[in-house]
Amino acid sequence: MKEYLVSVIVPVYNVNLYLKQCVDSILSQTYKKLEILLVDDGSTDNSGMICDDYAKIDQRVKVIHKKNGGLSDARNVALDICRGDYISFVDSDDYLSPCFYEILMGVMNSGNCDLVALKGGPSFWDGEEIPALAKDKDEFAVRYLNSHDVLERMLYQEIATGAPFKLYKKEVFDNIRFPVGYLYEDVATTYKPFFNAKECAIVEADIYAYRKRRDSIIRQSFSPKKMICLDIFDQLVNDKQLKDAGLQKAAESRVYAMTYSVFLQVPKNDKKTQRIIWNKLKTVQKDVMFDTSKIMRKKNRYAAFVSLLGMNISYIIGRKFGQKDSMS
Repeated sequence: MKEYLVSVIVPVYNVNLYLKQCVDSILSQTYKKLEILLVDDGSTDNSGMICDDYAKIDQRVKVIHKKNGGLSDARNVALDICRGDYISFVDSDDYLSPCFYEILMGVMNSGNCDLVALKGGPSFWDGEEIPALAKDKDEFAVRYLNSHDVLERMLYQEIATGAPFKLYKKEVFDNIRFPVGYLYEDVATTYKPFFNAKECAIVEADIYAYRKRRDSIIRQSFSPKKMICLDIFDQLVNDKQLKDAGLQKAAESRVYAMTYSVFLQVPKNDKKTQRIIWNKLKTVQKDVMFDTSKIMRKKNRYAAFVSLLGMNISYIIGRKFGQKDSMS
């Protein structure tokens, strides 16, 4: 197998408790031809110094120190300077199996793919025992599909929707950047590279461990910043490429999950904000409810049916059954 350079983009912000585990897992990859871009996004702990220490011990590591601008800005800075033939995103509190890149690059080359998507990976709450990852490079399942079919599965959340669970040929990110200042930036962005791709693949293997932190912005209490979900909702529902590809219902399902999650985080006495979000959800309620796709996420359909009982009851039932974590 010819070895191509893979640019591994790792945004870093105040993660000194997790950063070493993450970077060590990248440095220990069996696939060695890596460019590792650690983007210190204005950390106020010692994360930046940890990054510099790694640059001293491994020449593949390049550190970028910048003023804090958020996850999207950090990724974009690295995208603008990376030299790899392929691109990968890793969150700085997650970690990889040693064969992560060997498996994904092998699939990429075997199928002449433009994008390879990992179906998912073990997730764990911060403080829980960390899951063991697969170490056998030959133990995985793969399906080669066109970009339309993989994108459909991602929008319906049958496979992982985040940027880090994929390996991209660099060209599919041409003219695509993450929206700076947004929450839910992956929802707003990760569907776009599929329109620049043709052949894709889905890999099933436990080779990426995703840490769920209770102090993450997405899981913190509601704030007005989360109302950006309404703009992203409109972006996907009205996206011409998604409509032309026959993927509007899949897009509606994805943004319904995102927006319903935010709805359930609004304080129970803030009826005005609840009503604003509720009215947005109602615009696709019937489409989600009666979507006949076999890969339609059942949780979304149930939420849409419960919404027939009205805003207040839907809010109570949704919170009771833990739907507010559906963004993961």
